[in-house]
Amino acid sequence: MNSVRTLFIDLKDSKKLMAFIIFCGALSSGFKALTISLTKIIGDMIFEDKSTLPAEALAQNSFLDLENANSFFEIGSIDPLYFAVSALSLLFILANIMRYIFTYNIRKLAETKSVLTRERLMLHYLNLDAKYKNEISEGSGSLISRILNDVLIYQQGIAKLSDLLKEPFLTVFAAGWLFYLNWKIALFLFIGLPPIMIIIRRLSKSLRKHSQRSQETMESVTMTLKEGLDGARVIHSFNLEGKIHTKFKHHTNRYLTTVKKIISREELSGPLTESVSSIIFAGSFLLIAYMVKNEGLTFGDFFGILAAVGFLTDSIRKTQAAYIRIQQAATARKRIGSIIDVKVEKVKIGDKPFPKDLSEIEFKNLTVKIKEKTILDDINFRIKAGQNIALVGPSGSGKTTLLNCLDLYLKPSFGEVLFDNVSSLDISNESLRSNISLVSQDPFLFNETIFENFKLIKPDITEQEAEEALILANAQFVLKRKEGLHALAGERGVNFSGGERQRISIARALIKNSPILLLDEATSALDVQSEKEVQKGLDSLKKGRTCFVV
Repeated sequence: MNSVRTLFIDLKDSKKLMAFIIFCGALSSGFKALTISLTKIIGDMIFEDKSTLPAEALAQNSFLDLENANSFFEIGSIDPLYFAVSALSLLFILANIMRYIFTYNIRKLAETKSVLTRERLMLHYLNLDAKYKNEISEGSGSLISRILNDVLIYQQGIAKLSDLLKEPFLTVFAAGWLFYLNWKIALFLFIGLPPIMIIIRRLSKSLRKHSQRSQETMESVTMTLKEGLDGARVIHSFNLEGKIHTKFKHHTNRYLTTVKKIISREELSGPLTESVSSIIFAGSFLLIAYMVKNEGLTFGDFFGILAAVGFLTDSIRKTQAAYIRIQQAATARKRIGSIIDVKVEKVKIGDKPFPKDLSEIEFKNLTVKIKEKTILDDINFRIKAGQNIALVGPSGSGKTTLLNCLDLYLKPSFGEVLFDNVSSLDISNESLRSNISLVSQDPFLFNETIFENFKLIKPDITEQEAEEALILANAQFVLKRKEGLHALAGERGVNFSGGERQRISIARALIKNSPILLLDEATSALDVQSEKEVQKGLDSLKKGRTCFVV
């Protein structure tokens, strides 16, 4: 039941809707349960030849006996049988209307919850400190798997709450009618309940274990797929197609093996429980036959018992299937929670504006540790606004880490960065980052047009301003294309060469027009000619700005 509780806790912000959903489910089950009594009455009306029934049947002290039923349903000249059949149809229609309202709302809630969970996962990851992102060993492939696969399983589990909320009502109502009609037969039928519960419990325990494995192996599949897509050029260059395919096949086979075990347990639960139920139900016919002959059981009672048993077995089957699916959803929720619920030290969000007319930047006792490894140790220096500062050193010496501390992409372990004696931790994130621009060695463009990429930085930019920025960045080649500013950049800017992407990113920085510029090996990956072209753009960009150049 912990699994069910986990999903209900996640729905605590939808208490009113859940109450309405449960109410509709109870009504749907109640209307269905009432059809059992009508089935008994109709059965007695059809076989109302008293000679074929035991005399004791007419002496039942119940509002369901034949005489009471005929007087209750006799309205004017309408045949009571026709009226009873019409009432039976009406109850089924009402039950199905309430079932539609119930199912629609629970599925809508499940879809809404899955969308919100994906949004929370994405936002949480984006807002994480870089140090924590570096510590996620599975990388972005893991995040993709959890956003797509795990959230889908989680969504299906919430949707299956519909059966777990509605069917127990029908189980209770149907069981109540059974005991009302004949407590001996009802008691005999419930002999099968304990073994059914044992079967469900054992299968559920096994499913939780294999669900965890299947979601982990799907994560490996996603990670390998992402590696294959991101590293396509390297794979081609080193003839790694066969090895990557083998690796991908290995993970997919592991996933298939685990899923087969899940399917076997899911599909085994139905036949096992239904077999137990069928044996008990078949045995009950002997008891029913004895009672027809010796205890006055009517044909109507028999039909009513059949209807109640039918509803009861169907209800138990759906409840069992829902409980099994919820076990998988709870496992997925746990994996989602390993990212979304993790307690990570958040960067303090200040409310002060970035200083106007910046005059000085100070690095004070700046220390950065990642996984207990010290990257920067007690860095102290000051620079004046408008200066160009070169950061020189071997790979791994902390040059990029120092830049990351400036806009709080990475929070220092100790110390702080001061802008005119105002700590970056006291400045609002929006104000801080709007005053710092980055041009990295691996320029990234969104899969939009060039103009849309610029609009992300400055929503009200005009095409003339965009063209001027491209000219200053020595990126006129964009304007020479047929589509011009509306040329599609492609994924990560794949529609342009490395040097072209770099110059477009310089134009983007020009549009942002920030007083502080971070150049992280902006020309290191370029050939000599491209570097010369990019350098012309950088010269335009650096004018009047404080520049940190790696």
